Amino acid sequence: MPGALLQRQWRVTTCTAGLQSKGAFAFPDGELHEIGGEQSWWVAGNPLGKQRFTVLSQQLLIALREYWKVARPPVWLFPGQGKLPHVSTDTARHVFYAARDQVGLGKWCTPHTLRHSFATHLLESGTELVVIQALLGHSTIRTTTKYTHVRTDHIATVTSPLDTLPLVPEEQPCS
Repeated sequence: MPGALLQRQWRVTTCTAGLQSKGAFAFPDGELHEIGGEQSWWVAGNPLGKQRFTVLSQQLLIALREYWKVARPPVWLFPGQGKLPHVSTDTARHVFYAARDQVGLGKWCTPHTLRHSFATHLLESGTELVVIQALLGHSTIRTTTKYTHVRTDHIATVTSPLDTLPLVPEEQPCS
């Protein structure tokens, strides 16, 4: 199986679906579900065994179909080597770090950073926090707020509610 293709698809899948590292490869390819005639969501497992729906980009779907045509994974979308049924967390982490170092990102950038970036991009594009909570599979909104970061240049574009109100002329004192 072409290792570079598997590695690229794993990284893109993790980044664009907001999955935990393990959730991006620890599910059989049969776990892809059609909703409303479009494969726009999938059920993904996570280390705690929870199932959830998350976004499946149409661009990612096309890329995954191309990957599947080349790789033809028998059961797991991202199969492991030897006795492992799917790519291990350690292997995925090492692959990520190699790619990170190759493009010159610092040690602050981890596989989990992709999940935080996913949440932040959704928030900045106007997605409601409770929707992000559901997509990340969080039980509480408090956990979700830890995942969302706002760029300072984005904050600078916010208008104060006071500036949206019509100005009321000041009353002149009676003489």
